[in-house]
Amino acid sequence: MSLRSLKPHGPRGVMLLGFALLALTMGYAYAGRPDRGGTLAWLDHVIPIPVFGYLWILVGGWLTLSAFRVNQSRALGAFSGMCFLWAMAYAISGVINLANGEPPRGFTLIPAFLALTIACAAATRMVNPASSHVEVVVKPGPRPTDGGTDDA
Repeated sequence: MSLRSLKPHGPRGVMLLGFALLALTMGYAYAGRPDRGGTLAWLDHVIPIPVFGYLWILVGGWLTLSAFRVNQSRALGAFSGMCFLWAMAYAISGVINLANGEPPRGFTLIPAFLALTIACAAATRMVNPASSHVEVVVKPGPRPTDGGTDDA
């Protein structure tokens, strides 16, 4: 396989590469992040934020590889799940901040991550071109020549 033949599989593959860029960027931002409080401080006490950073990197790598494959649905599902999880994490952070009398930081990210979740659902409905190795199988048996049925 040469680099010239290396191209994303259909429009959904191109979309997966865009999602991969976002996931890898999120992973890079959170993988080496020490505990410094902030909007997701509560989550850091449950599961350390760098763990989520490595999950984002894993999903980003999966999206990148899947962009060149025919079956892309599992990688889209993983990215969609991470986006939904992140939207809920920011929603919980906002509720915690409101309960503590603080301004709800991060609320603007909730619709952004939910929009990405919806975009993933829409991407699963996109029709990619069929692979070039698809064969048409014709049912064996007599064929009617007059356009009618073959009942005699």
